Amino acid sequence: MREIIRLKYAGYISLFALTMLTMNGCHMLKKTVTEKNVMTEDENVVRKVIIAQPEVKFAEMRFTGKAEENDNRIGFMGTVRIEKDRQIYILLRSTIGIELARVYANRDSVWLVSRMLSMKEKVDWKLAGGKAGYPVDFFSMQGILLQSLFTSAGDQLSILIENLVVKSDIENLRLVSNTSKLTEEKEVKYFNDFIIDRESFIIQNAKIRDIGGQWIADVKYLYNKDRLIKKIELKGIDSERNFAVEINVVKRELKDFIEINFDKF
Repeated sequence: MREIIRLKYAGYISLFALTMLTMNGCHMLKKTVTEKNVMTEDENVVRKVIIAQPEVKFAEMRFTGKAEENDNRIGFMGTVRIEKDRQIYILLRSTIGIELARVYANRDSVWLVSRMLSMKEKVDWKLAGGKAGYPVDFFSMQGILLQSLFTSAGDQLSILIENLVVKSDIENLRLVSNTSKLTEEKEVKYFNDFIIDRESFIIQNAKIRDIGGQWIADVKYLYNKDRLIKKIELKGIDSERNFAVEINVVKRELKDFIEINFDKF
């Protein structure tokens, strides 16, 4: 029986830990961004998106969801705790409450512990990307979790202004990676394409492609009438893997402090 459970859940725990990680959305406090007298259209849009985003110090989220890969699917529930720019902790359970895994991530590494699967693993972000089959790092994980702008170079305001440019079409306002700028950097792992709501400047979609031009992930954010995040949908859009993760937000809290305890073995 234990081996059957291992086979059923092992792949999905890895999928959840290394390629989904997509929740939060504490849309409560607004960021204040100092405006300049003269700025480019690119900078103006970046600043408006940042102002529209929640300012998070510590956040806690409870969720339910499901993951699918090809013809296999699994339901789950769990909790996420975030200390902005420092650490992310995820407790993942089955729909009947059995603990599946605990995931801890900081800027350097990712830890994955599953007593059910007798699994204890620590990897740096480069190795994590290799295991997931996609370029991942702390910036992309945190950006998706918080529905915020991010780039392969980082997520500070100056970096965003330097590396994102406006690309408008008939239907959408978009912020995309300035590929000519980013390709000058040796550590570029991926490019972004954010679809922005023209009125509220909240992010509706975030797409990621690798440096070879292959689209690898499409993240869709669904909000309620108060513009609070209620659902996140992530789909793999490459030609080799067919996976999808759907997250339903049950409860979210923005706090001044959350204690995050994780035994990093």
